[in-house]
Amino acid sequence: MGLRFRKSFKITPKWKFIVLGIVILAIIVALISQRSLTSLNVSWEKTSFEVGESTTVKITPEPVDFDLSNISISDDDFASFEFSDGIATVTFKKEGRGTLYFSCGNISSDEYQIEVIDPVAEEQRQKEAQEKAEEEARLEAERQAQEQAERQAEQQKAIQQQSSQQSNQQSTQSQMVWIPQSGSKYHSNASCSGMKNPRQVAIDYAQSSGYEPCKKCY
Repeated sequence: MGLRFRKSFKITPKWKFIVLGIVILAIIVALISQRSLTSLNVSWEKTSFEVGESTTVKITPEPVDFDLSNISISDDDFASFEFSDGIATVTFKKEGRGTLYFSCGNISSDEYQIEVIDPVAEEQRQKEAQEKAEEEARLEAERQAQEQAERQAEQQKAIQQQSSQQSNQQSTQSQMVWIPQSGSKYHSNASCSGMKNPRQVAIDYAQSSGYEPCKKCY
């Protein structure tokens, strides 16, 4: 008849300590094996938007399996975003220019210069600019027309003065007077002062010869 031996196994405090040590070691190994974030790569499809418009931005961390649940955007007054499965859906809140980048911990992506316009405000600005340009053009046209009118008036005045001078000169040159055989006066009437055999000459000749007008005739 064989003998049967039966052993009982008890969990002693020593074994509890060993199991706890193994668990702690596993946790430490897991923490050590987790890699740190080294970079954030982002891809914008464009950099010009309208107020209220949304766009998607692909964000790739390094390492690629890093948890980005704490990711943030640089200017949440300028734009808001929602992040899911490596895609940030960015919605722009107001008009202006801004520098946007994403951050997670102490790692940030490249910066992008973003321009956001308000279509209604832009249309109003263009309308005002066009009205201003048209008003300036109208004023410039009026100024040029005024200057042209003044130049023409001055030219017309000069022509009239020149014509008057020429007319006076021709009248003076064509006027004939009488000069006596002796004496220093020229006369418009051949019988003035009892002249005998007076000679008729042009008035400019008489004046250039030293004759003066007769007080009776002129």
